[in-house]
This record gives sequence, C-alpha cells and structure tokens, in this order.
Amino acid sequence: MTIHDVHICTACLRARVCKFMLLTLVALGAFSCSSKLPSPFSDKTIKEYASMATLREETQQGAYIAGKVVLINTGESISHHYQTAFTRDDDIEIESQTVSSLQEKINNRAENPDEVGAVVLLKWTRELLRENAVGIEFCRVVCEVTIVDHTKHCIVGKRQFAGSNPEGTHRWGSSPENEIVAYINGLPRRNPATAPAERGASPEASNAPTDARKYTDTTNKLSFAYPSTWKEMTPAEARKIMGANTSKYLTVVLSDPADSTQNVNVQVLPTAAEELSEAAFREFEASMDRQLPDSFPGFHKLSSRVGRLLDMPSLEYVFEATRPDGVRLRQKQLRTGKPGRELVLTFSARAEKYDAVDARCFSIITNTLKLE
Repeated sequence: MTIHDVHICTACLRARVCKFMLLTLVALGAFSCSSKLPSPFSDKTIKEYASMATLREETQQGAYIAGKVVLINTGESISHHYQTAFTRDDDIEIESQTVSSLQEKINNRAENPDEVGAVVLLKWTRELLRENAVGIEFCRVVCEVTIVDHTKHCIVGKRQFAGSNPEGTHRWGSSPENEIVAYINGLPRRNPATAPAERGASPEASNAPTDARKYTDTTNKLSFAYPSTWKEMTPAEARKIMGANTSKYLTVVLSDPADSTQNVNVQVLPTAAEELSEAAFREFEASMDRQLPDSFPGFHKLSSRVGRLLDMPSLEYVFEATRPDGVRLRQKQLRTGKPGRELVLTFSARAEKYDAVDARCFSIITNTLKLE
C-alpha cells in the first residue's frame, strides 16, 4: 500500500474532529427517470404501501431486503424535459403514488402484492438551487429511500440520495436513479420467515459469512466482522505509510491486498454526550457541506442522512472526489457513538468498483458492528 492508495482528509470540520481522516473515495451515471408502469398493484394497494413511511423504525441491525421487493414513488410528481441546439438535460418523468419503473432493474422483485416481503418508498423532491435574473430555475433531484420490512411492519433503513447539480447551460442535474438501484441491489437479502429477530439469532451470526474474520477492540468495547481476505493494519503500521498526518485516534485500518484503494479505517474519538445527538450531527453535516467542496478537487456530494445506527444517533455522509493522480474515488463515512466515545468508520473504494465492494465487503462490517 502506498500513500497514493490511502488518502488523508485534512479538513477541520468542527472543533472536536479537527483530525485527519482517511480518504479513498463513486458516482454512477444517472439515466432517464421513471414513469407509471402497468402492474397488478392497485391504487389502493399503492396508497397502503405509501402510508408505511410513518411506521416505527428498527434500524439497529442495518438495512436489508426481506424477500421480494416492490418500489413505490412518493413525494412530488416531477416532469422535466429541456433541449436546445446546444444543450439537452436528462429527461425526468416521475409520477407519485405509482410503482416505480426502477422496479424492472431490481433483483428479486415482486410481480404482485402476494409476493411482497419488502417495500421501498422513493420520496422524490425537486430542489431549487438558484434562479437567475429572468426567472429560469436551476434544480437537482433528491430522493429519500425508505426500506420497509412488510412482514414485520417496520422501517429497517433510510438513506437520502441527491442527483448532480446542473453545470454549464444545463438547467437540471441528472437523477440519482443509478445510485439508488445499486444501493437496493447491494443490500443483504433475508427470508422474511427466518429473519434474525424472529428466530432469536444475533445480527452478527446472521449476517457474517462463515469465513469472515472478527476484529475486537476491548479498550473501546468495539467489534465487527470483516472479509477473510482483507489485511488488518495497526495504527503504528498505518503511520509508517501515511506519515504524521494520521489521526491519533485511528484504531485500525482494513484493506484489500489485491487493491488497497478498497479500505476501511476506524477511529474512536473522545466526545461529549451532547455532541452525539441528532441535532449535533445535523450541524456537523452542514459543516461538511460547507467545507468539503473546498478541500477536494472534483467534490460531489452523493447523499447524507442523520438517523440511527445501533439504536444510537448517527450520520452517514457519502461523496466522491478526484485524487491528484486522476483516480475517481468515493468515500462513505458513518459516525455514531455512546457518551464519551464517537465511532467514525470511513469506507473507501474506486468509483467504478464502490457499489460492488460495498455490497460484498463493507456491508459485512456494518451488519455485524457492535459498540457496547
């Protein structure tokens, strides 16, 4: 592994962080948006699915898909078609309260209501970024994805996605549909009849591959499983490679020996309880929005969400940027913790490989994570 393979983020985002975090940062190209599909799902059934947005949340085990899935458009109906002799925006056509056309791209999709084990609600919003002097609006498309376990009647995951900002003569940016499809297809699959909560198994026993290795930090009362082919690097080993800029709160680095741009770093920071609330994470999210664009060439925020992880307030922040050597990378940072300890997990990989690595490797860590 070289210093080019494991990048360092030196942006001081708030007083308590003011540290250096690893960066090995993915954007998938967007495509035309969805339209209403003929289907056996009646308007009444779709309305019932849409009402599930208010169900209780049980997200401590991480998001998953229980059985076959149906995708439902909610939120705004959006229609955008713009073309001139020099510019053409992506066509975007989304009708609310319908089965999404993304359904056709989802693995193990339900063909009728009797097959549905999971419902994914896609809450679409048109975000106005600016308006010029003559009243022309420049917008981007945002979607909040809510994963519902239909058999348990609860929400098991939420994540927000944002399309690209319009550039040049474009009035709208592209839709985040490709990223949404990759996210849903990458989630762990479970048989709704044998989900862990129903048979009394622990999340770790259910979600970790049988050949996975286990990392345990007794000092910070932290543990998780990770791919058996990956290498574990101590902070001392990491500092030899990355130099003095490495955060002193770094506890371990995990990387794929076959491609060290695929890695995870773990930090545990001393943090007061009031700094670990949802309100505090929202402030931190805003500070990242302000500071990261100036810190990374080609910065593009993909999504962020304040929610709960391990039944604790959490922040997930995903963005992409370009390294000095031209490699496009994506980074996902998860932050959560208990009073006195903030856990920061940073997942990184090349843009073109990120979603596959996330589904195959990073999900093992998040699905088995324990913080006592």
